[in-house]
Amino acid sequence: MPISHYPSGFPHGITIKGFPLFTVLQTTRGKVFYVDNNGCLSSDNNEGTDKYPLKTIQEAVGRCVNDRGDVILVAANHKEVITHTNTINIDKSGISIIGLGVQDARPMLSYETSDDAVLSVLAENVYFGDFILEGNISGLKTMITGDLLNLLAENCTFREGSAPGIKFVNIEGSADNKCDGVKFVHCEFLNKTPSVYESAAEFRTYDVVKPEFIDCNVFGYFTWAPLYNSLNFGGDIYDLLVDGGSWHNLEQYAHAIRTHHDQNGLITKNTNLRANRVGQPILTFNTGRFDNGDMMVFTSDLKGAPQILVTGTNITRDITGEFVIEDVIFETDATGLATATNIQLYRSNVVYGSEVFFEEAVSNLGPNSTVTLKTASIIGHKTVLQHDQAVRMRATVANATGGTVKVTLILRTVTDGSVNQQD
Repeated sequence: MPISHYPSGFPHGITIKGFPLFTVLQTTRGKVFYVDNNGCLSSDNNEGTDKYPLKTIQEAVGRCVNDRGDVILVAANHKEVITHTNTINIDKSGISIIGLGVQDARPMLSYETSDDAVLSVLAENVYFGDFILEGNISGLKTMITGDLLNLLAENCTFREGSAPGIKFVNIEGSADNKCDGVKFVHCEFLNKTPSVYESAAEFRTYDVVKPEFIDCNVFGYFTWAPLYNSLNFGGDIYDLLVDGGSWHNLEQYAHAIRTHHDQNGLITKNTNLRANRVGQPILTFNTGRFDNGDMMVFTSDLKGAPQILVTGTNITRDITGEFVIEDVIFETDATGLATATNIQLYRSNVVYGSEVFFEEAVSNLGPNSTVTLKTASIIGHKTVLQHDQAVRMRATVANATGGTVKVTLILRTVTDGSVNQQD
């Protein structure tokens, strides 16, 4: 495809991929540096113009000035290899690093040679958008780390390449509050190898206030959880926001989100949490709260033989606050269920006792069946999941055998004590 030329420019600006690119470039008080190693004219000795671009992002960062509003534009199909010795250190505050490609044409950072290869953010108020970050070295410890204070990462794909790593993002910081306000928007976290990756994003030693994950999509295998806060390191999370997107953990017996030291955690509407989790919660919050009136979707893939026991199998539990279970979507695979008489979903704990709110005959749960609260033939009604209650599933008469079932719970958060047990 030939290159388009616009000799008269864009006097009123232009928006590319929703980003008012030339409006920003015409009005920014800072300098604009171009990076492109695709052509023979690129060199770190250049001025960094679109005609004579720089070769590396690190050189462009080095030419920026703190808080001047400098912009680094990285060309489509630009690729840099990050190693232990060839790292990228973003140490200038208030700069924007913007990839100009779309989808697989976005600039790529390939992590190779050493598991210590890393992009370090060492300054605040950095924008980093439209990049592919790919792990191509076994055991890669993390792709991004540092003092991520008010970092905004947008439209980035973090993915496993030729070899699996340990995690994608380490929200660590050098002290409490050094990662406050870190935000990931429209980002993807993807891997394909079971039982290797620990997490997509992990909070560790120090306190973090108002981290946000907005419309992010996570799909892969994470032995701890895609979003994880370690019990062993002890940093508290304040006002965590996970809004929209999907968090799907394929790892057997693992969570979708797990935090041990959260304060005022917040999961809001249209967030889909999905995990292969038998006997343990999909979501565990230590002292979290949830935004009133919002909707959540929890999905659990239950596998094994037998899958559904007469003694009950936990789908999700240990969630602070109250939830109205608005609906249940119970789906079987191409095998369906057999042996048992009925399948029940019920809420239970020692304080409130138990209540069956969904029951369907196994004879109606053959191959590729879908049943909701409205279509359940025996019992189907909304209910309230109180603080510290578990939602459990069980078979009646005998253990159920067969294929895989998928159970989706659609929940609405409510104020503690504001509704009765049955809605």
